[in-house]
Amino acid sequence: MEYIANYAHDRGQSIIAEGVETSEEAKVCIAYGADYIQGFYFSRSQRTPGGIEPKKAEAVRAFSASIRKNA
Repeated sequence: MEYIANYAHDRGQSIIAEGVETSEEAKVCIAYGADYIQGFYFSRSQRTPGGIEPKKAEAVRAFSASIRKNA
C-alpha cells in the first residue's frame, strides 16, 4: 500500500481508505499515507451528516502527528 500511496501522491492524487473498522486498521492507513479514512470505526452510517466521535478524532490526530514528526 505504501508504494501505491507514494505513486498517487507523486501525481497529485489523494488516497481514501474505506471500510476501516478498528483502530489498528486506522493506524496502518495513516502510516501508509492515506489522506482520508472512513468506516465504522469512526462512525456508523447515518441519515444526516455528522462528525466522528471526539475521542476517536483525537486519537487519530495524535497518531497522525506522531507519524509526521518521525517522517
